[in-house]
Amino acid sequence: MVSFGDSRSSGSDSEQFSSVAQSCDTDVMTDNFNEVFRDYINATKDFCGYLNRKWAERTGRDVSCRETLDCLLGKFGIMPESARAALRAEFPRYNTLVWEHWVSSVMFNDFEDPLYGLMDVVNRTVDSVNTLDHSCENTFQRFWTKKYLEVFPLWLVQDLTQCRVVHRDRHGSFGFDRHFQALFIAVARCVWILHHFGPFVHLLRAPPGTQFEATHHLCEKRPCGQRGRGSVAIMICPGFCVENEVLKQSYVVCTQHRI
Repeated sequence: MVSFGDSRSSGSDSEQFSSVAQSCDTDVMTDNFNEVFRDYINATKDFCGYLNRKWAERTGRDVSCRETLDCLLGKFGIMPESARAALRAEFPRYNTLVWEHWVSSVMFNDFEDPLYGLMDVVNRTVDSVNTLDHSCENTFQRFWTKKYLEVFPLWLVQDLTQCRVVHRDRHGSFGFDRHFQALFIAVARCVWILHHFGPFVHLLRAPPGTQFEATHHLCEKRPCGQRGRGSVAIMICPGFCVENEVLKQSYVVCTQHRI
């Protein structure tokens, strides 16, 4: 079994699972969801901020260096080169947002799947229900291990290991920076609980080039002097809706340039 510090469920987690499962009160579920979503945003910012600082140490650059942003945009293959040039000119100080985009895109991949992409690792019988037991800590451990390996594939790990932050052997075990590990677990825990709301909420994605709409998108950053919102350059975090009502807007970075 992969070791990743103390990932045991807290009492508050169990209470949240119980509340969502047992309550038919939409207001109660909405309040619970909003609380977890806020925790996710804060946890992701903490994790990506720390990761960006370590990346800056690795490259010998300041965390707000334009060359760092350029490097990250290319490494993650974000947008065509022509669009990247516009983003570099507009956002030279927001490298952390690129990390947030990357982590979010991986963590919410397969979110609409009731099994969250864990079909191969969840033990089920032929007659079992096609859902996850979100209160099972062993299943959660398999989840964050899977997501860690996806957030940090080998091509990225090869760079990050040089700054002694991310380490992964062939078994998927971790080493070096325990604070980094704890920050990642906090992000994974929030996403895991948000998935438990799956029957109640639906994901609201904003692909690059999507026309900005205030009812569906929340502009995280925009260039100084830009009057209009333009279109979505990158999505920092997906939004959520209940039936046809937007519960949380997508967090996006906007640009006036064509994507």
